Amino acid sequence: MRRVCVVAAVGTVLALAGCSGKPNDLRQGYGANATATQSAEQVTASSTAPPTTSTAPSTVDADALRRKLTSALLTEQVLAAEDLGPSAPPKAASRPPELACGISPQNVGQLSGGMQASWVSQSGQSTLVQFVATGAEGGGRAVVEAVRAKLTCANYSRQGKAVQVTGKLDLADLSGVDDQFAWCERATDNTGSCTLVLAADDLVTVVRLDTISEARARTVLPRIAPKAAEALTTG
Repeated sequence: MRRVCVVAAVGTVLALAGCSGKPNDLRQGYGANATATQSAEQVTASSTAPPTTSTAPSTVDADALRRKLTSALLTEQVLAAEDLGPSAPPKAASRPPELACGISPQNVGQLSGGMQASWVSQSGQSTLVQFVATGAEGGGRAVVEAVRAKLTCANYSRQGKAVQVTGKLDLADLSGVDDQFAWCERATDNTGSCTLVLAADDLVTVVRLDTISEARARTVLPRIAPKAAEALTTG
C-alpha cells in the first residue's frame, strides 16, 4: 500500500543573540557607546535584509495532497470498458456525494482536502461519481466503520425521490484496502444505485453508480470496485 512561511526573523535572532546568558558580554568588550553602535547596525541589517523566497510549507503540503488525491481517482481509460466517459474534470470538493440515511462527513469523521470526479454513459442513463479525501482521526478506516454503523435506515428521500435501502452489496475482498463497505438502493421510479466506500491508510474513497435499475447497479459496481481499490492503493 502506498501513501496521501518560513520568515527569517533576522532582527529577532540578533536580539536574542544579545541575551546569551553571559554577564554583560557586549558591555565588557566595548562599553556603552559600542553597544549603541552595534544596536544601530542590527536595526540597519534587519531593515535591509533581503526577503526570503522559500516556498511556504503549507503551499507545498497542499500541492502534495492534491496530487495524492488526484492519483487515487479512477480514469477515463479504466472506465471506458463500462461505457463511461468523463462528464466533468476532477475538482476540489469538501464532501462526498449525498449518502443514504442522512450520512455526511460531519457525522462520519473529519475529512481533509477532497477531490471529486464524475462520469456518464453515452446513453446518459448511468452516472458514476467518485470522491476521495483523507480521514483525520483514525484514518480512512474510521470513516468506513462510521458509515457502516450509521447506515441503519430502510427508507429516505433524495432529490425529491423516495429511496429504499435494499441491503449490502457483497463483494470479494479487495486487494490492498484496509476496509470496504457497499450497499444498494432502489427509488420509486425503479432507478437504482450502489455505493462503495473504501479505506487505505489515511485515504477514503466513495464511489456511487446511479443507473436504470438496482439490478444493473449490482452488476456493474462489482466490476468497478477492484479498479477503485487499485487506484486508491497504487495511484
